[in-house]
Amino acid sequence: SPRAALVRAVTEVPGTPGSATPLSAYAIRSTAEVSDAAALVSAPGYRTTGWHPAGPRSTVLAALVADGTHPDPFHSTDQRRIPAADFAVPWWFRAEFTVADTAARTYLDFSGVVSAADVYVNGEQVATASAVAGAYTHHELDVTARVRAGTNAVAFRIRPNDPRKNLTMGWLDWLQPPPDENMGIVRDVLVRRGGPVALRDAHVVTDLAPSLASADLTVKATVRNETAEARTATVSGTIGSGIAFRREVPLR
Repeated sequence: SPRAALVRAVTEVPGTPGSATPLSAYAIRSTAEVSDAAALVSAPGYRTTGWHPAGPRSTVLAALVADGTHPDPFHSTDQRRIPAADFAVPWWFRAEFTVADTAARTYLDFSGVVSAADVYVNGEQVATASAVAGAYTHHELDVTARVRAGTNAVAFRIRPNDPRKNLTMGWLDWLQPPPDENMGIVRDVLVRRGGPVALRDAHVVTDLAPSLASADLTVKATVRNETAEARTATVSGTIGSGIAFRREVPLR
């Protein structure tokens, strides 16, 4: 059964700067059933026998229904059989990823945490639930100093969700709320690799002429120097098939 098996969720991450690899799956379990300290739970190789498998974007209840722990809440009155008390405590979402070397910088890039989480990498806390809070809040954690060649572990201790107090999300307003109140990680967690300069949040601002016959396009992005040395970055690109742009950006 899923509860008796060793649940492992390992993602291979390439070393190519600019790559963004989503964690492929998690092993999850209630903190009420895990007595080990966070430093152990988030250490590579920690045994997750008896944990539940979860997909890369999953609420707690969705994972428990998928592995047969709880009945299908959409069938008859089965939702009443699911104890809400199971979700009144934090839950661990744990995954591992591998990197061949540490030449590239490494970041965790994510949103979609419902509703808040303490985050750990290789036995060390890298963010608190006071910082990682809100379902739509974007986070990028530089974990370069904590990542090692080989297997690495990341663990989210997800706090219980209360839609009356927390910045949360829902999908269907005509359904009764699920017992877990959608607690979990409902968007991809990306492991980004990078070089000495990071390019983020690239987007185009469009200013249409009143006639709609033409438009002024402004390309914007955040260019960040990740080293202690002054550098110059070249930002370039194309719009459509014939418009090219290029800008030298000095970084200190």
